[in-house]
Amino acid sequence: MLLAILWSLIGCGGGEAPPPEPANAPAPVPEPEPEPTLDPAAYGWVSEAALQPSAFEALVSSHREPWIAMHGHRYEDAIVGFEDQPKNKARAQMALGLFHEDLARLTGVTMDAFLGEWEARVELPKESSLYAIAAMASACNVDVNYAAWGNRAKPGTEGFQFAQQVARGVPPLDYTGSDSFGRRMTLHRNVAKEGGALALISAASEPLVTETGDGFERVFYDPCVHDTVSRHFVPASMVSVGAEAADYRAMGAWAGNGLAGRLFSTWLTPVDLSAALNVPPDDIRPGTVGMRLPSLRKLGVKGMSGAGDSVDAARADVRTVDKALDAWEGEIREAASDEGKALLDDLGLMKRFRQEWLVVRARGALLNNRPQQALAMLELGRDVAADEVGPTNSPHLYALQAEALVRLGRAREALDALAPLWRARPEITGIKEVLDDLAVLDSLGTEGDSKED
Repeated sequence: MLLAILWSLIGCGGGEAPPPEPANAPAPVPEPEPEPTLDPAAYGWVSEAALQPSAFEALVSSHREPWIAMHGHRYEDAIVGFEDQPKNKARAQMALGLFHEDLARLTGVTMDAFLGEWEARVELPKESSLYAIAAMASACNVDVNYAAWGNRAKPGTEGFQFAQQVARGVPPLDYTGSDSFGRRMTLHRNVAKEGGALALISAASEPLVTETGDGFERVFYDPCVHDTVSRHFVPASMVSVGAEAADYRAMGAWAGNGLAGRLFSTWLTPVDLSAALNVPPDDIRPGTVGMRLPSLRKLGVKGMSGAGDSVDAARADVRTVDKALDAWEGEIREAASDEGKALLDDLGLMKRFRQEWLVVRARGALLNNRPQQALAMLELGRDVAADEVGPTNSPHLYALQAEALVRLGRAREALDALAPLWRARPEITGIKEVLDDLAVLDSLGTEGDSKED
C-alpha cells in the first residue's frame, strides 16, 4: 500500500508504477515497525513521516486524492477532497488564498509601474477604457494610486460610468451597470456563493475589455480578481475551523491536528505554529506564519536577515539552515527503515520543508521592503531541474520572484520568472500581459525609439 501511495504522490516523477495486486489476494500482514533510534518528533513532520511510515500511510490513504493535490500544490482539488475534514480543508483554503494575495500584490506593483511608464514615455490614448481600468486597479491594490484617472474617461468608452463612480470614491463592487464592468462586478459579488470564486478565477484569463486602436487591438484584464479571491479564501479558512473569519488565532487548530496539521507546511512542530500565533491578534499575518521558527532559532536564524536589504545576510541565513537541514536529514536517514527512506527521498520531505520556509521568509522580506533579499532566497529555493509548478516548486515561489523583480525594476526578468506559473495557471494572463507591456516600455529610449530587436 505504501508503495502505491508513494507512486500516486510523486505523480509523473519517473519510473514504473507498481503492478496491481491480483484480485481476491489476501491482505498483506504488515510487519511491526522497529523502534527508531531517533525520536520521531525530533525534526517535526519530516522525521515523523520518515520514522513512522505506517502513520503517514494511515493519514494519506484515508484521503489519498486531496493529499496528492496538497503535495502538488493543487489547492482547489484539495479543497474539494477535504470537504469532510474541515481542518485539512482550511489548510488548502489558506494556501489558495495566500497564493492569490501574492498575485494581488504582484498586480499592484506591476500596474503601478506600467501606468507610470506609459504616461511618462508614450502619449496616452484620449478615448480608451484605460482610465476605467486604472481607477479599478486603484480601488483594490494598495500600490496603485491612479483613481483620479477615472475622471479622464470619455463618454461613450466602455467603463465610462464605472470610472466616474470609482473616481468619486464609490466601491467598485457597488457598480451594477449593464456593460462589461457591471457584469464582471457581478462575478466579484458572487464570490461568497458556492463556486463563485472558481468562476471568477476562470474569467480572469479572458480580457475584460478589447478595443481597437490604429491597426491593432488593446486588451485590458481585470486587475482586481486576485484581491477579491484572496479576501474570500483566507478568511474562509478560519470559518472552516469554526472561528470568526478574521480571527487568525484559529490557525492554532492545526497544531492539535496531529501530522495532518503539519505535513508539507512551513511549521515543523506544533510549538512552531503556536509560537507564531503568540502575538497580539492584530499582528498575525497569515502569510508570514512560520517565518520565525523556534525549531530554527537555536541556529541563530530569528527574524529578518540583517538590518537592511542585504543579500549577503540573507544568503548567510540560508547557508546556516541548509547545514542544519543536511545534518538532520542524515540523522533521520540513519534511523529510518527502507520505507522511511523511500518517503524521505521520493517525496523530498526535507526539500519540501526548506522551500516552504524560504517562500515564507521571502514573502516577509517583500512585505518589509527587502526585494533583494527576497529574490536571493527564492533563487536558492527554486528547483530549476523541474522548473514547473508541482511538488518541487510552489506557485507562490514564482509569484513572489516576479514581484521581487518588478520591485527592482527588472520587468523582462520578471516576465521570464512568471512563465512556468502562467503555463500552469492561465488566470494570471492579465498580469503576464501587463508585464509584457511594461517590459516593452522599459525598452524604449528617451526619444521613444525601441531598443527591442
